[in-house]
Amino acid sequence: MLWSQAMRRNGGWRLLVLLTATLLAAAAGLLVRELKQPLALASTQTIELPRGGHLISLAEQLQQRGLISQPLALRLFARLHGLEALKAGTYSLQPGSSIEQLLIAMVNAETVPERITFPEGWTVAQWQRAMAARGLLAEAPPLSWQGLATAPPVADAAGSVEGWLFPDTYHFRDREGRTIAQLAVARMVAELDRVWRNRAANLPYSNRYQLLIMASIIERETGVAAERAQIAGVFVRRLQRGMRLQTDPTVIYGLGDSFDGDLRRADLKRATPYNTYMIDGLPPTPIANPGLASLEAAAHPAPGEWLYFVGKGDGSHHFSVTLAEHQSAVKRYQRFGRAQQYRSSPPP
Repeated sequence: MLWSQAMRRNGGWRLLVLLTATLLAAAAGLLVRELKQPLALASTQTIELPRGGHLISLAEQLQQRGLISQPLALRLFARLHGLEALKAGTYSLQPGSSIEQLLIAMVNAETVPERITFPEGWTVAQWQRAMAARGLLAEAPPLSWQGLATAPPVADAAGSVEGWLFPDTYHFRDREGRTIAQLAVARMVAELDRVWRNRAANLPYSNRYQLLIMASIIERETGVAAERAQIAGVFVRRLQRGMRLQTDPTVIYGLGDSFDGDLRRADLKRATPYNTYMIDGLPPTPIANPGLASLEAAAHPAPGEWLYFVGKGDGSHHFSVTLAEHQSAVKRYQRFGRAQQYRSSPPP
């Protein structure tokens, strides 16, 4: 009788174990289907996995969004299928995709391409600050050719990266700002080479680097796009006649961090390699990173007789042929003061 009772007891346990296993398998199947089935999303969602993030934090994030019901099931599924080695980054979860597909994308680092835009006329320092703010590049040390593992495109570039970064929107997946900078340099080299080959005749540039320097000055001087070629024409004629450029943006660049937003007469007399009120010809390097329109203007300046211009205070300029006309325009327009608008107006 004791043996019979033991058999009944063991049979009951086996039945209980079998039922439990069946229920667990059914539950696991439901959870697996939840991870494999297409999500009924109304729109694309962005999933961010930060550096140091792991499967547990991802599971919690997905549960909080109502995309999974059991974080433990996600963790078990990932371990069973070899999907634990997740890469940090931003990922896209689109309508119709599944959590399984998200895990596969995270293992393969199939991140959403991010983008960063650099406007025309920014300096290298501004590029570097923008990239540092996105975690792409440290703010120090200053960006250099050595840091880019790239040789200067021309021998007389004075070791400066300034001017060689082509303004545009750049897409990226990794967190390496030097890759973006290298792409920007390659783009500028290509555009500059094309513009240089198709430039107008009899320009006062010895090489393409001087054209790049001129383009950077045009970029910083121009508040109205339609005036680029006209401003280029003024500067080209001044160089051809042996006149100094006398342009405020070059002076400001030479002042560096000491410039407080107010360009004073004393600053125009301060000796720097960029003070075009005191030096002849072009400054030693570009003063900003010019866009294509400024490159084209430097290569194709507008014809005319203008030798002077002064800012009107609204971004546009008054152009003059004679010094007397220019002096009159200076008195008329520069009542606003250089603190508000610093566009060039060569002094009498």
